[in-house]
Amino acid sequence: MFASYRPFERLMKLTTRFPKNLHEFMRFGAVGGANALVGFFLFRIIWGATDWHYLVVNFLVLCVWLGPGFLGQAAFVFKRLPTLRGFLKYSAITFAMLPIFTGTLFLIAGVGGVRADFAFLLNIFLAASLTFIIQKAWVFGYKF
Repeated sequence: MFASYRPFERLMKLTTRFPKNLHEFMRFGAVGGANALVGFFLFRIIWGATDWHYLVVNFLVLCVWLGPGFLGQAAFVFKRLPTLRGFLKYSAITFAMLPIFTGTLFLIAGVGGVRADFAFLLNIFLAASLTFIIQKAWVFGYKF
């Protein structure tokens, strides 16, 4: 088959598997929502108990909650056994995307004048779709 048809084939596979992808995205949202809720409470506790800048607290919460977040995604969303290689990929993606999401948090809270805790939640919800696609394709090895 000609190489020019391959993107069309991938698009067809994605549309025929749409219900399964939607179901996985809903599970991703549920597990991610639970992770976001725990991360939000950690953020509020640390930010309220210290005089640290909200970006430092955001980074600290990310480091603390990285392992449980990966285990939840592996077990409940993508139904794969968690591996060290998968965790390293998950961590690499998380830290590579950190400047984008931290920049968004800074713009929302610092420049926009929104409270830092609300900006933290808004930042998580903005990142959900992009994170789902990248994790599904690269960390857990699914083909679209």
